Amino acid sequence: MATRARIIGVGSDHGDDCVGWILLQRFLRNPSTDIVASQVRNPLDMLAEFDGTPRVYLVDGCVTGAATGTLSRLRWPDARILSRHRRSSHALSVADALRLAESLGTLPRELVVFGIELGSVSAGCGPSAAVAHRLSDIQQVIWRQVTSEVDADKGRR
Repeated sequence: MATRARIIGVGSDHGDDCVGWILLQRFLRNPSTDIVASQVRNPLDMLAEFDGTPRVYLVDGCVTGAATGTLSRLRWPDARILSRHRRSSHALSVADALRLAESLGTLPRELVVFGIELGSVSAGCGPSAAVAHRLSDIQQVIWRQVTSEVDADKGRR
């Protein structure tokens, strides 16, 4: 059976920027036959992960000015993705990689970006207390939304 959805944790080991990776590791503890999970450091590597999967969810840190640990959910091509996910500790930002995939015609049919507001991005540190305090709640919200959409899609087939 083809993969119905993929969840990709984008991040680094720079403070709160590891939040995408931490959440991805938590998702891997609850494997699903319909949802494949993967982790990337360089947003350009996301393009290879799309691999024809119809629905992709990205989990990434963002900077919007909201309170640290705030969760946002945006569906591509929402212009707010271009501003919130433009900063990067990587060579290419998530927004830039998505625009490249769009120009190459390799974007998934549906792409959702879950952004977690970053606080500290100090090299070599774990997440700040503000983000760590919110991780369980964020995980539950994301997992509930992802699984309900994938289950609804299964019901339509």
